[in-house]
Amino acid sequence: MGIGAILHEQKGVVAALAIIVIVLSIGSMMKGGGKKTRMDLDRITSMGKFSGEAVASHLGAGKNIALISMDESKVEPMEKQTKAFVAALKDGGISVGAREVLEASHAPVMAMEMGMISGPEMAEMAGRHTDKDAIVSLVGLP
Repeated sequence: MGIGAILHEQKGVVAALAIIVIVLSIGSMMKGGGKKTRMDLDRITSMGKFSGEAVASHLGAGKNIALISMDESKVEPMEKQTKAFVAALKDGGISVGAREVLEASHAPVMAMEMGMISGPEMAEMAGRHTDKDAIVSLVGLP
């Protein structure tokens, strides 16, 4: 007798087991639904530091930049990452002479990887900082 025949004969038992599994799964999801996901802030801070060190190494000490970033004041991981980035720049001899801060409402948070600012917006911001050695954007176009 094959597995299909056994399942057919025992369809009441199979249905009951399926219902139990579904109920347990839903209960597990609801129970865990209130938990906040803990972010690894050390790793996020390290990413900011590493990025800042890379930019400082690329530009060389003594440069003055304009930094474009999100308003990270309400998003702790972003705030820590940006602070670590700026601290690494400073350690590398780079000064942040100007900041352009985009409001969180500027674009959906999920759009960060797709680019939060357009090319023309970036060009407009860059045009305001022609006295800087570089424009570094933490959002939008790379």
